Amino acid sequence: GVSPEMIERTIMALENSSGPVLCYCRTGTRSTTLWALSQAGKKPAKEIIEAAAQAGYDISHLAGHLG
Repeated sequence: GVSPEMIERTIMALENSSGPVLCYCRTGTRSTTLWALSQAGKKPAKEIIEAAAQAGYDISHLAGHLG
């Protein structure tokens, strides 16, 4: 699963990096979920969901947490 601490650590990594950030999990689902939740309130939910879909992940079930 994904904890609030994991989301906060992802936000900090993305905000404090001067370049790309590599997040890894075996299937990419947790990494995608963490990225999506870290973008909540910064980008429209639809844009976050579409970006994940372009990468091959259906995160539409997170829509209520992204807005």
